[in-house]
Amino acid sequence: MPISSEIIFTDSLGNASQYYQGAGIRFNSYDNKLQFITDQGNDGTAEIQMSINRSDGFIGIKDTSPNFELDVNGEINAMKQYHYYASGIPMIIGITSIHSELVSYHRLGYGNGAGNGGGTITENTFYQPHTDFKVVFRPFSSKVYIDIKFVMDRYFSGRNLVWALGTSSSASSIIGRTLTFHRSADSEWTSRQEVVRIHDQGFTPYTSYIRYIFVKSIVVNSDNTIGSTGGNTSWILWGGWGSHSDGGGQTTGHYQGDSTPNLPTDNDNFGPLEAVVYGIPDSFTTSASTSNPLQYIGY
Repeated sequence: MPISSEIIFTDSLGNASQYYQGAGIRFNSYDNKLQFITDQGNDGTAEIQMSINRSDGFIGIKDTSPNFELDVNGEINAMKQYHYYASGIPMIIGITSIHSELVSYHRLGYGNGAGNGGGTITENTFYQPHTDFKVVFRPFSSKVYIDIKFVMDRYFSGRNLVWALGTSSSASSIIGRTLTFHRSADSEWTSRQEVVRIHDQGFTPYTSYIRYIFVKSIVVNSDNTIGSTGGNTSWILWGGWGSHSDGGGQTTGHYQGDSTPNLPTDNDNFGPLEAVVYGIPDSFTTSASTSNPLQYIGY
């Protein structure tokens, strides 16, 4: 391999190879590349760690033939946010995913809503759907949003949910600005996955936070007032694998008694109850800009 010039930082002055436990910088005139080398294996052999094409300036890390401005053959760990056209982009900074074998054990409205299959329904009262349903994250700006994915049993009319974030497992810690309304359809046979997005702000960048996720069932009357009761409303279902229990007749009737093909079977898997946290860059602008395609208006 023709080398027009090379600087070696050796760690051995004895009889071992000049590269032994050392490093170097070379210009490979045959391949027309500037290369950074180390004796990574401590065997006197120079391994190429980074390569720069002289012709186009492409850089390869652990890649000797880069085809882009930056080619990385390995994992990347970013301690701060990525940017696109000099504007930060939303990034996933936290995920909580909960799955259970028995779907019918997870229904908002019975007991405390955390695996209690029976009890008295309490309307207009915030619960955690599960005691472990919280997210831990380190934001890179003062803002985040959280997407909550769940399946709602939509058989009965009048189901409505209000979601919120709290700073502890107590409903008294709920942050008022995070209350987010989610209304289901009216008296449909099919259940489906729903997504509700909650925004929060006022964070100190690169500091660890925990947000506990709460939800409550309410009834909205035709005049948009909140009713006193909605009956057995707003069940949240997740998990699967095992057979579903009776659940007062409604679960069995919904999944087994109806012959329409779009209903899940008795052993169907509804997937996890999940929350995904995204960091929102503070640099997002509030007016249209041809140079900044990533914008949030009003946050």
